[in-house]
Amino acid sequence: MNINILPIGKAPTSLEIPHFPALFQAVIFRNWNMVPPERIAAALDSTADDVLKHAAKLGLDVPPAVSEQWLKRGYVSLIRTNWQLLNYDAMLKLLDWTPEKLLDVLQNEDFLWIKLGSLKPQCPSVSCRELTEDEEKATANICEIVKKYRADKDFEEPFAFVNKFASFAPAKIQKSDELYIAYSYSALYGDSLAMPELDPYPESLLNALASKGINAIWLPGILYQLHYWADAPELSKNYEKRLESLSALIKKAAKYGMKVFLYLNEPRGLPIGQFKNNAAVREKYLEVEDLSQNLYSMCTSKKAVLDYLYNAVKSLFSAVPELGGAFMISQSEYLTHCASRHDNAEKCPCPRCSKRKSPEIIAEVIRTVAEAATSVAPNAQIISWDWAWDKEWIPEICPELPSNTAIMAVSESQVPVEFDGVKTIVRDYSLSHCGPGEKSKRTWKIASECGLKNFAKIQVSTTWEASAVPYLPVTELLDEHLKKLREIGIKNYVTSWTLGGYPSINMDLLQMSHDEMIIKNFGLKAKDSIGRALHKFSEAFKNFPFDLEVVYNAPHNIGAANLLYGKPTNCKATMVGIPYDDMITWCGPYPPETFCKYLSILCDIWDEGLKILENAKADITPEFENNYQDLYSVAHACYCHYASTVNQVRYINIFRDSDRIQERHELLDDEIKLASKMLSLARKDSRLGFEATNHYAYTHNELLEKIINCEYLNRN
Repeated sequence: MNINILPIGKAPTSLEIPHFPALFQAVIFRNWNMVPPERIAAALDSTADDVLKHAAKLGLDVPPAVSEQWLKRGYVSLIRTNWQLLNYDAMLKLLDWTPEKLLDVLQNEDFLWIKLGSLKPQCPSVSCRELTEDEEKATANICEIVKKYRADKDFEEPFAFVNKFASFAPAKIQKSDELYIAYSYSALYGDSLAMPELDPYPESLLNALASKGINAIWLPGILYQLHYWADAPELSKNYEKRLESLSALIKKAAKYGMKVFLYLNEPRGLPIGQFKNNAAVREKYLEVEDLSQNLYSMCTSKKAVLDYLYNAVKSLFSAVPELGGAFMISQSEYLTHCASRHDNAEKCPCPRCSKRKSPEIIAEVIRTVAEAATSVAPNAQIISWDWAWDKEWIPEICPELPSNTAIMAVSESQVPVEFDGVKTIVRDYSLSHCGPGEKSKRTWKIASECGLKNFAKIQVSTTWEASAVPYLPVTELLDEHLKKLREIGIKNYVTSWTLGGYPSINMDLLQMSHDEMIIKNFGLKAKDSIGRALHKFSEAFKNFPFDLEVVYNAPHNIGAANLLYGKPTNCKATMVGIPYDDMITWCGPYPPETFCKYLSILCDIWDEGLKILENAKADITPEFENNYQDLYSVAHACYCHYASTVNQVRYINIFRDSDRIQERHELLDDEIKLASKMLSLARKDSRLGFEATNHYAYTHNELLEKIINCEYLNRN
């Protein structure tokens, strides 16, 4: 087992977890009901009997009700929750994985390595042991807390939402030249085509999406995994199986009037650990080392790379000519061409590409893909996303693209935002500040003049403003955005990134008015009362202190599950990963006082909406009861996430090192209430906490741990 191929980064010492008397207890607690006791024991170099004994002392259910879904669909959650607990050797035992599999997941599952901070903490080996007398007393306190807060009788198993799409009414399939593309709410972001048994798009979900007006779906692909690459055959293992899965998905989607698109970020860089000693491949294809991603770039100034790219795409579309097409990110994201991680090709260290311009390199990559695809599939649509392109590149790139390509722009890009004199802009992922922005409108105008089709990238159901809920019920804001896009003639949409694919009430707005959406989902009798609640949520959300740094790093995506630390951790918040206590990064350009001020206003107005929603129950007739409960669950979860974020900033900024003890206790008590409320909601609604790339941003165990954490801080 070659564990040395796994990335390390700066490798700081792992964090202390003082609210558990012994570190091994944290390992047991966080993995309970998720991993069999035998696997936990292997990670702890202990016996299953020891693990069961200590679990009982913590108040956990013995024997556990282990769900096999965690190791199939929730392994990202397992990796994240153990990142500061277990070293690589112990983690591999817990997961029962090879180093190669873990490396692939860290590097290819939507920036997981970056979401974990691009570093692996130095974690000590941990084993079960006998507790001291004081540790036994502290453990007894934990046991009382666990039993108190696990009293809910209603319980929905994690991932149960996968089986609930069948409740949607049969879709009326309508043919349209306009495309509304969405991602699966329930799919793994990783190598799902190699695991068809997990079915990224069950028929019930396809029907549910079609019923909301979606007529195309997407999933990620990596070219070297979708054809045989003779120069690196180890990367192409199981490519035939993936092609079979893709072909089957295309046929299944067609029954619901849907096309299938792949997201291609190509030519994908290759892992340094696997190719450092492969001189032949390095000389022929590779150039720039990016240690932050542990990848070599594929140098498109080398003819062999463009030949590889052309032949790989042609091979793919030859195997599945019914594939609708692909959309591409050609700048930023994963390392691909040599300049892909630089704002200008001249800054890249490649001796060839540094003499070229970024627009030339980007256009060449897109053109190569488009020409290869249409050489065997004339109707294939290649969509070029301008994500991270400099606005001045657009006039240079568009004229160089074939007519079968389209240009996609983030609609809300460059929309201005200002709170108390702090000015910033939207780049992506905003429902709080609607587009279209001037940058996008200019991009679409230039593309149209070059004869290219236009697409708007929007987020319909949710964004990184609240990734752990299936949708943000700010429907008036979305409705306003869609109306503005229709007014300027935009007809094609990618409606979600990996988050936002839930077939929600928001999606209904793609094909009906706001009033029609309310009547369809809640009935005519409830039109006014539900409308008032949705209006309040929309008004509240205008106060979200948007900045991309805030959206990616603040704890609103984890909410009450994010631990509070009695002393600074000095850990940097990670992109939609682990917030730690990095308040300065959380707040982005805003002073903490400004950040809290507007998020508090959001919560106050949102709470008014919740009261209206609760009163609206009297207007709900039986056939709409499930839809009402759905909205109730989601709207309350949103409030908990934002209110907890306010608490966390205030704790760090005001109370952690203050002698205002009573106010500190009050804040901790409120945080316990929010964690308890979220635990109750999440136990009844398996969607809460889930997002396709992060799996569960928080587990029931972590919400319980937050209560233990706050109780500990209250006593110390």
